[in-house]
Amino acid sequence: MLSEVYDIETLSNLFTYTGYCRQTKTYHQFVIHSSNNQYEDLINHLRRDKLIMIGYNNENFDYPIIHHLINHYDEYMWLTGHELSQKIYEKSQEIINEEFSTVADYNKYIKQIDLFKIWHFDNKAKSTSLKALEIALNLPLVEDMPFDHNYWITSEKEINEVLSYNKNDVYATNIFLDVTLGKTDNPLYSGKDKIQIRLDLQKKYGINGINFNDIKLGTELILQLYSRKFNIPAKEIRKLRTHRSKINLKDCIPKWCNFETKEFKGLVNKFESTTVYNGELKGALDYSVIYNGIKLDYGVGGCHACIKSGIYDSTNELMILDIDADGLYPNLAIQQGLYPEHLGPGFLDIYDGEIVSVRMKEKHKPKKERDFVIVEGFKLAANGFYGKSNSNDSFAYDPLYTLKTTISGQIMISMWIEKLVKAIKNLIILQVNTDGITLMFNRKDYQKAIDCTTEMTQITGLTYEFNEYKKMVIRDVNNYSAQYSIDNKIKHKGAFEIDKELHKDPSMRIVSIALEKYFFEGIPIKQTIENHTNIYDYCLRLKLNSAFRADYNYIDQSKGYPEKKTVKLSKNTRYYISNRGGAIYKIKNDSDKVTGINVGFITTLFNEYIEKPMKEYDINYKFYIIECNKIIDLIEDKQLSLF
Repeated sequence: MLSEVYDIETLSNLFTYTGYCRQTKTYHQFVIHSSNNQYEDLINHLRRDKLIMIGYNNENFDYPIIHHLINHYDEYMWLTGHELSQKIYEKSQEIINEEFSTVADYNKYIKQIDLFKIWHFDNKAKSTSLKALEIALNLPLVEDMPFDHNYWITSEKEINEVLSYNKNDVYATNIFLDVTLGKTDNPLYSGKDKIQIRLDLQKKYGINGINFNDIKLGTELILQLYSRKFNIPAKEIRKLRTHRSKINLKDCIPKWCNFETKEFKGLVNKFESTTVYNGELKGALDYSVIYNGIKLDYGVGGCHACIKSGIYDSTNELMILDIDADGLYPNLAIQQGLYPEHLGPGFLDIYDGEIVSVRMKEKHKPKKERDFVIVEGFKLAANGFYGKSNSNDSFAYDPLYTLKTTISGQIMISMWIEKLVKAIKNLIILQVNTDGITLMFNRKDYQKAIDCTTEMTQITGLTYEFNEYKKMVIRDVNNYSAQYSIDNKIKHKGAFEIDKELHKDPSMRIVSIALEKYFFEGIPIKQTIENHTNIYDYCLRLKLNSAFRADYNYIDQSKGYPEKKTVKLSKNTRYYISNRGGAIYKIKNDSDKVTGINVGFITTLFNEYIEKPMKEYDINYKFYIIECNKIIDLIEDKQLSLF
């Protein structure tokens, strides 16, 4: 079977196709233009047996064009290159303006894999263009289309420019495919083959979800298992929802809820007096409790708290213990017998009996004996269902189920804290999040922490995981680093993250690297910043939406005298802070309001990698040191260091 990574370009009088065969490691390019009509060659290329095509947003755009060309071959084969290129352009604009353009799987001539959909980059919160990915993946060339789509191509040179751009997009997509297959140095994705898990679920459970995102894939597994068990057609289950015009939060309080202190009794009173209308959960709950010297904030999404910023070290006397509830939301639902009303109690036979419990048993087997599809695929099902229970586009929808789950979690955390504070003298709560707490206390009280947690297991049925930290560096609840005692590994959140998820801004990785070395190895910031040897780690990303444009202004001395010049920047620009270069300005399209980027510093554009000794990049190290110190100053108590 041949797999071809591909991309197309559709201009007003030019169509190009570029494909890269992963088996033969060769590129194939085809042009349809007045000067060169390779339509027949392209169709013959696409009609090869057992071909799989992989692209980026190809389900919504590239393949519908390809499908149209195959469909109308007998009609279009008589057209000139000029006529056909314009037909394709008209079709491309039609597809862009359509709400739905995807070709159904059963109608496709060639199987498609769409990395854009698999990674859920079609979700507004994770929206990521291929150009943004090129920056996140440190690819050597971040290139924008050299011509506007309605530009009239007139020369072979211009065609070659488009082909070169097309080839770079295919190169980037092929690199991203390797990441999708788990072939990457990024520890967040290494060894996690997103394609294989989809193929395994298809083979084992008949789920045709090769282009489903993780959440959709997980809920589809539950749907298919439910359909088979109760002999209800899946298409009928998809239509089911439970709509709620009114939900009293007092009905969401678990039967085991029991508090001794006035602070948490006040929390219960808040729940009992709150009503949610028409399933609108956003902003439905906003409440805070100050307890044991820390403020706990409650919302529909969970409970959060954090001690003041600082550095917290374990000692011979003090230990830092992080405790998390295993699979909080799935297990809360199971232990309390929760289910969306329209699915009935039989849902738990699937959710518990065939998903969560089976996965937990498999997970505890030796690594070499585990069934990959059960451990990873069932995890998607267990975690994804809760989120979809508050989504009106899903058969899981029942906001009462959502609220019963999340409020049970908040009450569990609060009861747990109350018991720990009562049992352990001088307990310090460092952090509280949705499914766990981080504590600092005298080591002699470790068993008391275990006993309190065991008591919570007896009350709720939940199980817990314990990890001891050697050190925590905390800016706030969303930004911290923690070093495990057992192996000295360090986990990072927020501003401290070194290896980020691909949809996040990868700017200034060097800052996070320097902060880790400073806080956990005692290496001065200046030393790390000035001796690092990866230029990409100094780069920043400028990402613009359609409301803005950007200019790069610089002084050109090439003619022997200073000449002011301006470069129009693309929507995604990679650059670094340097001692010489130019300045970046962002301009709002509807008002021409100008905003400086990294005001007071000079920048060098770096969309195209240039290899040279680090010294010759002329990096302004002072900028990166300042960025590090901004975070350090929020954490270290400078007053205390004076004494």
